[in-house]
Amino acid sequence: MRIKDVLNGISEEIERNDSFIHLTANENRISKKARTFLSASISDRYYFGGGDNNSVVAMGDFLGLGFKSVEELISMANDAAKEMLSASAVNLNVLSGVHAMMSAILSVTNPGEMVLTVPKDAGGHFATAGILERAG
Repeated sequence: MRIKDVLNGISEEIERNDSFIHLTANENRISKKARTFLSASISDRYYFGGGDNNSVVAMGDFLGLGFKSVEELISMANDAAKEMLSASAVNLNVLSGVHAMMSAILSVTNPGEMVLTVPKDAGGHFATAGILERAG
């Protein structure tokens, strides 16, 4: 298969995807503004905070540019979430549904206890059985 055919196939999948209603949280559509940020070069970099007054992050031998505006946005989002939730602290770090499921299972069960699950072929999550097996 030629690369041109592969790229055309990807373009067709993008077009099909744009006309499909996704019902799983990991496939939600993001806003045009968020998509703009994701297509920018800063999305390829690690975030280590805003840095010093010159937006420089220095951690031992590591030296890089910080993201002052991103740090300000995170601060504003934290403040808004605290106000909306009447909370003294929040954590807006992105986690997946698998992390949420692991947290729920591990926080309310002990090894050896029985957990009722929905089988994968009946619409349950593919990772539940593996998580339960590893957790005992």
